[in-house]
Amino acid sequence: MVKNGSTKRQKHHDKDKYYKLAKEQGLRSRAAFKLSQINRSYPILHANTKVVVDLCAAPGGWTQIVGRVCGPQTAIIAVDILPIRSLGKRNITTIIGDITTEKCKSDITRAIALESMSLSAEDLKGGRQKKDKKDGIVDVVIHDGVPNIGASYDKDAYEQIELAVHALKCATQHLRHMGAFVTKIYRSRDSASYLWVLQQLFRDVSTFKPKASRQQSAEIFYVCQGYYKPDKIDPRLLDPKHIFEYVEGNTTGASSASGASLALATNGKFNVFHKSWDVAKRQRGGYDTDHLDATLRHTEPVTKFVFDSTNNVEAISTLSTCTGLSFRCEECDRIATLNKNKTKKNKQKTSNNSCVKCSFLLNHPLTTPEIKTCVVDLKLLNKGDFKGLVLWREKMVTSWKQKEKDDNADSDDNSGSDDSDSDEENNNDDAGSAGDDDEDEIQKEIRQARERKQRERKKIKKRNAK
Repeated sequence: MVKNGSTKRQKHHDKDKYYKLAKEQGLRSRAAFKLSQINRSYPILHANTKVVVDLCAAPGGWTQIVGRVCGPQTAIIAVDILPIRSLGKRNITTIIGDITTEKCKSDITRAIALESMSLSAEDLKGGRQKKDKKDGIVDVVIHDGVPNIGASYDKDAYEQIELAVHALKCATQHLRHMGAFVTKIYRSRDSASYLWVLQQLFRDVSTFKPKASRQQSAEIFYVCQGYYKPDKIDPRLLDPKHIFEYVEGNTTGASSASGASLALATNGKFNVFHKSWDVAKRQRGGYDTDHLDATLRHTEPVTKFVFDSTNNVEAISTLSTCTGLSFRCEECDRIATLNKNKTKKNKQKTSNNSCVKCSFLLNHPLTTPEIKTCVVDLKLLNKGDFKGLVLWREKMVTSWKQKEKDDNADSDDNSGSDDSDSDEENNNDDAGSAGDDDEDEIQKEIRQARERKQRERKKIKKRNAK
């Protein structure tokens, strides 16, 4: 709800292209481009949209995008605890209030009821059948709010997702059947629980990170389409205490056979797949200074997680003791130092400062941007994200073994070609002794033999590739 500014964030504005674009286009915040990019990928806002509720709308960037995309015929209800400066549009209604309070909820209901009356009058004029009030008239509910931040990331992330639950509760009260809902959350251990709740209420739920969102930010957006509009919703489904204490244990797969095998304790300590992992972290009395550095982080090379672990149990132990993984190892640092010394002598920069294994993992097609984001900070991940990392590790190990097999095959081919070259030299000597007349014919036979060997090598490579 309250979006705190900071001196550090203001310094970023000088180099931020979206901040400059927002100023040029008259938008009140750079966050407006996030909604624009979301709508480009998931077109939930269009000219036929009748009513949109913008929760935590201040300073009004998202409201401006809704007005530009949908047009003046769309009624927009913008709500925030802070005053929203007038946008000069007759179709925009602003409400000052906290969406977690009953007073603000009643104000939103009253504003929607007024819009419902105007829409009903239009329906009667057009000869259309009047809609039942229970059906809901709101087409889209959007939410881009954050609480007062700064205490600690775990607390900020929980308060943010708790605020998103209140936004979802508002959406369930007013959305029409097959309506849409967009909300922002911070990636955390509770995000899987919230995602599970959304999947019970909407037909399609997608995770999206706009380009306008800073890469170092842990924010992601859930785009929910096709609201089921159930007749009755269990209150526990929208209760933060119940969601984050009960649902996650039943949705992470820890009760399954594969989950049970992953949930073993390693060296007497809980790993990331154990049912008591989150409890152990929350009840911890202090920091484990034996494993953390001065920045309270413990980062290991990703090669240790992928290659140095002989099985999944050791890999999970690495995930449980680290706060992050890096695509650089000691070998990479050594190579970078050597290249730096060469640069000073030859005055030519070397582009590749990574070892073979780190470069292979970083540039592999299966190393998606999602994987790169997850390994940066393991404390932000839930059990579903950890399972994704374990599956990615298995695929990388298989790909590396295949690469080594191909490299060995190529080296065998090269040694065979060296032998053929030595045979060709002997043949050339024999040809010289046979005379000039037979030399052309011998050279022709040599070329044909060389071509046959090349064709055979290509066939072998194709067979191995299949």
